[in-house]
Amino acid sequence: MLADLGWSHVNAGGLVRSEVAARTEWGKRAAAAMERGDLLPSQDIQDLIARELRRGKRPLVIEGYPRRLSEAPTLPVLCGAKTTLVPVFFDIPLAASAARLAKRLVCGRCGRVTREGKLSVCPRCFGPLAGRADDKSQEAVARRLQNFERETVPLIRYYRSRGELETIDALQDEASVHREIIMRISARCG
Repeated sequence: MLADLGWSHVNAGGLVRSEVAARTEWGKRAAAAMERGDLLPSQDIQDLIARELRRGKRPLVIEGYPRRLSEAPTLPVLCGAKTTLVPVFFDIPLAASAARLAKRLVCGRCGRVTREGKLSVCPRCFGPLAGRADDKSQEAVARRLQNFERETVPLIRYYRSRGELETIDALQDEASVHREIIMRISARCG
C-alpha cells in the first residue's frame, strides 16, 4: 500500500523469486532452500538489497529484511547514514500467520501480494495471480515459523530494546494497519 503512494518497494522475497524465475545458478540454489522453508544466506540477501537500493528513490519500504539479528547492523550501512530507519513488526499469532500464508496470492508480473478469493488478476498490472508452492507445504510453513522464532524474534527484541521498533497489531483490517503505519512513520520522521 505504501508503494501505491509512490514509495519505492524493495521486497527481499520478491527479489529472490525473480532470481528463481530467471533460473540463475543462484536462483536454483535459492529455490531448493525455499522449498525446505530455510532462510537464505545473509550475504546473498544483502547483495540483492544493495543492488535494489542503488536503483530506488526515497522514501522506500524494505519488506522482509533484515530477518536475523546479525543483519541489523548492515541495514544502516546499505541505506546510508542520512536515512531514517523505522523497523515495523506486524504482530500476529503464528497460527493466524500460517492461515494467511495458505491464502496468499502473488502476481507473476509485478509481485504484488493479495489474498485468495479476493481477485483473479492483479489490481496493479492485471498480471496473473497464483499461490506460492512454499505457502502450500505444511512442512515448509512450519519450518519458516520455526526459523522466525529462532532467527527473527531476537531481532525484534533487539529493535524493541533500543526503542526503535514500531509494533502493529496485524489482526486489524488492512486499512487500519495502513493508517497506523503512516501515523507511526510520520511521527518518527516528522
